[in-house]
Amino acid sequence: MSKSALLTILGCVTLGIASNQLGSRAWIKRKGKLGGKGFLSKPRAEQRRLLANSVDKYGYRSTLGSIMALERSNILEQRYGNKLENLRDWLRETYGGKGSYQ
Repeated sequence: MSKSALLTILGCVTLGIASNQLGSRAWIKRKGKLGGKGFLSKPRAEQRRLLANSVDKYGYRSTLGSIMALERSNILEQRYGNKLENLRDWLRETYGGKGSYQ
């Protein structure tokens, strides 16, 4: 399996897309760090609240890694590239500290 395919699968799992495609055999049992499916379609304030909760629960680096994993998916990057970049930048500015922004 190629690296691109693995990253796409990771993005789908993070967003909960895969659970819809599997029908009754849903294999995703938890919401994930970013609150489950539909994260990118939620309002900006709710996205930021979910990110803040994720930082509290899993840590800054882990939450940033989840956003960056979504950015690696070509499909998600084409559709939500600017939104993901803005969320990543907000996360870095809010929680990153000195030296983590660039």
